[in-house]
Amino acid sequence: MLILVGVAVSAFVVTNVDAFIVMTALFATSSRNSVPWMVVGQVVGFVMILAMSAAVTLGLASLPADWGGLFGLVPLGLGLHGFWLLRRGDTQPVARLNLGFFSVAAIMIGNGGDNVAVLAPLFRALGLAHSIFVSAVLLVLDGAMCAMALRAGQSRLIIRAVERMGEFLVPAVYSAIGIALLLRAGTPSSFAGHP
Repeated sequence: MLILVGVAVSAFVVTNVDAFIVMTALFATSSRNSVPWMVVGQVVGFVMILAMSAAVTLGLASLPADWGGLFGLVPLGLGLHGFWLLRRGDTQPVARLNLGFFSVAAIMIGNGGDNVAVLAPLFRALGLAHSIFVSAVLLVLDGAMCAMALRAGQSRLIIRAVERMGEFLVPAVYSAIGIALLLRAGTPSSFAGHP
């Protein structure tokens, strides 16, 4: 079980750096009254990501294992797009927001492509019982991440640092996740041998 907890923590960290940055920025720019609804929106959004990952896992069962790595193209594409925007100078400062449950849930679901790309092949490899256990650990980690993002969002020093690093960090993390998924599944070598 300790190994599964390690797997869950690793998967969570690599797929939720961006969510932490987003939630920290949202908490820093939103009114205190909306915070409880934002937390509920984050958790519901994450539950939806887990459900989408499970659904994709069922679809992956009929695909060859090396094809599952193609999901790495999603976060890789997001990362490359982020770098392209940085190169063009398309960065926008975070404005004052008043978000609630539905807005945050939608943001988290829309931001969850990398989560699904990592979790679906992981769930396929783990099987049903271990996937349920890992999902429970991921939900606990999501709650902890919300608490840390709220705390960070209340610190001006941290939010400034996160905003500066976030411009480069998010595309770098997305790109690394995509490359890791492609390589871990053996996708490039598998397709290199095919015409």
